[in-house]
Amino acid sequence: MAIDGIYNIIAKAPVGEQAGVLEFKTEGSVLTGIFTCFGTAYAIEDGKADGGNFELLVKLKGPVGTTKTTLTGSVDGDTILGQMKAGFTKMNFTGKRA
Repeated sequence: MAIDGIYNIIAKAPVGEQAGVLEFKTEGSVLTGIFTCFGTAYAIEDGKADGGNFELLVKLKGPVGTTKTTLTGSVDGDTILGQMKAGFTKMNFTGKRA
């Protein structure tokens, strides 16, 4: 599918820009892969793809426990745009196919 691949992203977090990597693999409308941030790789859960649009869940582990984080967005050519939502925090991200 068109969104399969590896994307280097930058999220605009409250503490400044944060780099990450999204690796997507689709089978029909099911999206799997890996989200890497803060030096740790997390498996994508409940991933869905519809054309260039996607939605997924990752469970980020931190010093105060696990945070469920939802990522939604779209891929157009080699450009990825989206939003991460973790609790009450929302961050936009952009990136390019590696």
